[in-house]
Amino acid sequence: MSTGVNAADRRRDRIALAIFAAGALLYLYAFNGMHELSTQHLVTVVPHEQVQRFTRFWEISRAGIVIAAIGALAMAWSYMRYRLRPAEPR
Repeated sequence: MSTGVNAADRRRDRIALAIFAAGALLYLYAFNGMHELSTQHLVTVVPHEQVQRFTRFWEISRAGIVIAAIGALAMAWSYMRYRLRPAEPR
């Protein structure tokens, strides 16, 4: 059995959650941008402008997934660090 949760544990959890949330928000931003591209009437002067915008949103979505995965790994690391801490003697 491990000891109680201390301030450092809570700080690690908050940082990991913030990283995960940032990745999720980045992914949602890209998803909404791609959805807007697919539903709007496309009139462009520059050839391939919409393809370039879609590619940019695609890259942003992949970055969001990677950042969210890093946040999830940080959460798992924080949990394992807490669970593997030796118990205090009574």
